[in-house]
Amino acid sequence: IRELADYLRYLLDHRHDSLVSLAEETEALENYLRIEKARFGQKLTTTVTVESAATNLQVPFFILPPLAENAIKHSFQNILPPWNLDFSAS
Repeated sequence: IRELADYLRYLLDHRHDSLVSLAEETEALENYLRIEKARFGQKLTTTVTVESAATNLQVPFFILPPLAENAIKHSFQNILPPWNLDFSAS
Protein backbone atom coordinates (compact mmCIF):
# COMPACT_ATOMS: atom_id res chain seq x y z
CA ILE A 1 0.00 0.00 0.00
CA ARG A 2 2.91 2.33 0.73
CA GLU A 3 4.25 1.98 -2.82
CA LEU A 4 0.80 2.70 -4.23
CA ALA A 5 0.45 5.77 -1.98
CA ASP A 6 3.92 7.03 -2.97
CA TYR A 7 3.14 6.43 -6.65
CA LEU A 8 -0.17 8.29 -6.48
CA ARG A 9 1.39 11.12 -4.46
CA TYR A 10 4.03 11.54 -7.18
CA LEU A 11 1.30 11.80 -9.80
CA LEU A 12 -0.57 14.43 -7.80
CA ASP A 13 2.51 16.43 -6.84
CA HIS A 14 3.74 16.73 -10.43
CA ARG A 15 0.47 16.79 -12.39
CA HIS A 16 1.19 20.33 -13.62
CA ASP A 17 4.84 19.70 -14.49
CA SER A 18 5.90 18.90 -18.02
CA LEU A 19 9.46 17.96 -17.00
CA VAL A 20 10.87 16.30 -13.88
CA SER A 21 14.30 15.03 -12.93
CA LEU A 22 15.22 11.54 -13.98
CA ALA A 23 15.76 10.78 -10.29
CA GLU A 24 12.11 11.61 -9.50
CA GLU A 25 10.82 9.70 -12.50
CA THR A 26 12.98 6.70 -11.61
CA GLU A 27 11.62 6.70 -8.07
CA ALA A 28 8.08 6.63 -9.47
CA LEU A 29 9.12 3.78 -11.78
CA GLU A 30 10.53 1.82 -8.85
CA ASN A 31 7.32 2.34 -6.86
CA TYR A 32 5.30 1.10 -9.83
CA LEU A 33 7.55 -1.92 -10.26
CA ARG A 34 7.21 -2.82 -6.57
CA ILE A 35 3.44 -2.84 -7.06
CA GLU A 36 3.81 -5.16 -10.03
CA LYS A 37 6.22 -7.41 -8.12
CA ALA A 38 3.61 -7.72 -5.37
CA ARG A 39 1.18 -8.80 -8.07
CA PHE A 40 3.44 -11.23 -9.94
CA GLY A 41 5.82 -12.35 -7.20
CA GLN A 42 8.77 -14.45 -8.31
CA LYS A 43 7.55 -14.42 -11.92
CA LEU A 44 8.85 -10.86 -12.39
CA THR A 45 12.35 -9.57 -11.73
CA THR A 46 13.31 -5.97 -12.32
CA THR A 47 16.52 -4.00 -12.41
CA VAL A 48 16.74 -0.21 -12.44
CA THR A 49 20.19 1.33 -12.88
CA VAL A 50 20.74 5.07 -13.24
CA GLU A 51 24.23 6.53 -13.23
CA SER A 52 24.60 9.48 -10.89
CA ALA A 53 25.50 11.82 -13.76
CA ALA A 54 22.06 11.22 -15.29
CA THR A 55 19.91 11.77 -12.21
CA ASN A 56 19.51 15.53 -12.74
CA LEU A 57 18.53 15.25 -16.39
CA GLN A 58 15.06 16.58 -17.13
CA VAL A 59 12.65 14.09 -18.72
CA PRO A 60 8.95 14.27 -19.57
CA PHE A 61 6.73 13.75 -16.55
CA PHE A 62 5.24 10.26 -16.27
CA ILE A 63 7.11 8.70 -19.17
CA LEU A 64 8.74 5.70 -17.49
CA PRO A 65 5.91 3.97 -15.59
CA PRO A 66 3.69 3.63 -18.69
CA LEU A 67 6.63 2.16 -20.62
CA ALA A 68 7.09 -0.45 -17.91
CA GLU A 69 3.35 -1.10 -17.79
CA ASN A 70 3.24 -1.67 -21.55
CA ALA A 71 6.23 -3.99 -21.39
CA ILE A 72 4.57 -6.05 -18.67
CA LYS A 73 1.13 -6.02 -20.24
CA HIS A 74 2.01 -6.57 -23.89
CA SER A 75 5.45 -8.14 -24.05
CA PHE A 76 5.10 -10.67 -21.28
CA GLN A 77 1.62 -11.92 -22.12
CA ASN A 78 2.95 -14.20 -24.86
CA ILE A 79 5.91 -15.70 -23.02
CA LEU A 80 6.12 -17.91 -19.98
CA PRO A 81 7.64 -16.55 -16.77
CA PRO A 82 10.06 -15.74 -15.34
CA TRP A 83 10.00 -12.24 -16.80
CA ASN A 84 12.86 -9.79 -16.50
CA LEU A 85 12.53 -6.04 -16.98
CA ASP A 86 15.73 -3.96 -17.03
CA PHE A 87 15.94 -0.18 -17.14
CA SER A 88 19.22 1.71 -17.32
CA ALA A 89 20.22 5.31 -17.93
CA SER A 90 23.65 6.80 -18.23
